[in-house]
Amino acid sequence: MAQHAPDLVTLKALESTRSVKASYGWGSLSGALHATAPGKAIAAWLPEESLTHLTGTGELQKYTDATIATVPDLLKHLRLVQRHRIAHREEFTQGLTSLSATVRDSDGAVIGAYTCCLPTLRADQETVRNITQSLIAGAQEIATALGH
Repeated sequence: MAQHAPDLVTLKALESTRSVKASYGWGSLSGALHATAPGKAIAAWLPEESLTHLTGTGELQKYTDATIATVPDLLKHLRLVQRHRIAHREEFTQGLTSLSATVRDSDGAVIGAYTCCLPTLRADQETVRNITQSLIAGAQEIATALGH
């Protein structure tokens, strides 16, 4: 049985000026580690035992048809997150695409994720590529400011 997963908490948000906006909102995303870009950007660097402790070994809660629903599939996906340095999927809210890059502290430990949410209808390949580059660069800037 899975243990209570730690909360994912939004610390700062910059709202879009466009009329169609996308956001996780403020507060906690408890239990959604496997279905959110920031959760996966952090989880990708957890030891497998720690991840299994948080998720259990059985089925994971589905939020959309695209939500990864098994731990083996999640582990496979997290290897891709490590390789590409970005978490990107529409899994938590239908019509909402989010991307996240891992943020590290001065010791290199994962301390958070730098995230962008946008309506899936605007998440074309070029936009996703540009956001990915910006998030990775921004996460590195934050890490550099923290001494990493």
